[in-house]
Amino acid sequence: MTRPVYSFRPNLKNSEHQRAWEKFQSVPEGQKSQYLVQAILEKEDRKWLEEVIQKTIKESVRELGICGTTEQLKTKPSSEEIPDQMMDFLSQMENL
Repeated sequence: MTRPVYSFRPNLKNSEHQRAWEKFQSVPEGQKSQYLVQAILEKEDRKWLEEVIQKTIKESVRELGICGTTEQLKTKPSSEEIPDQMMDFLSQMENL
């Protein structure tokens, strides 16, 4: 069974390709295949981790009721519900 071969031909006019090529050139000979394998797998792991974090945050927000219900989000709070300090702060922001 023969090993698969992939040829990487960066476009050095593209700044991302240029940076990637420079990084790849700094990898010692004999370690380049392992470097590419690690880079690909780390990217996949990062994508999975981001999805887990997003899901966890959404669940936590829902459980804590930070955003409120859909009905609460549709209605604007009355000025009596907004603390005076916040109203003062907002007024100062308008004057900037």
